[in-house]
Amino acid sequence: MSSDLCNHVKVVVRVRPISEREKLENCRNVVQVVDNHMLIFDPKEVDASCFGSRRIRNNINKKANKDLKFVFDHVFGENSTQDDIFESTTKGVLDGVMNGFNSTGNA
Repeated sequence: MSSDLCNHVKVVVRVRPISEREKLENCRNVVQVVDNHMLIFDPKEVDASCFGSRRIRNNINKKANKDLKFVFDHVFGENSTQDDIFESTTKGVLDGVMNGFNSTGNA
C-alpha cells in the first residue's frame, strides 16, 4: 500500500530568482540547485582568489553554514518558466481529473 502511494505523490520545488531589492542589499542566495533532483540549503561559502578557491577565514561571530542536501522528485531552478513547471507537474494529472479522479495540487 505505501509503495503504491509513493507513485502518486510527487514533491517538487521551485527556486525563485533573487529580487531586485535583494540584489541591491547584496543578499546571499541560501539555496543552490545541484541538479534536477537535488538542492543544497545554506551552502558553504568559498572565497575565490587568484590561486583558486580557499576557505573563508573563520569568524567566531559568524554562524556556520548548514550545508544541508535535499532530494526531490524534481527541482526547478531560477530560470524555470511557468510552462516548464506546468508541463512537468500538472499537465499529466489533468487527464485523470477530467475522467473523474480526485487530485490535489499545492503551491
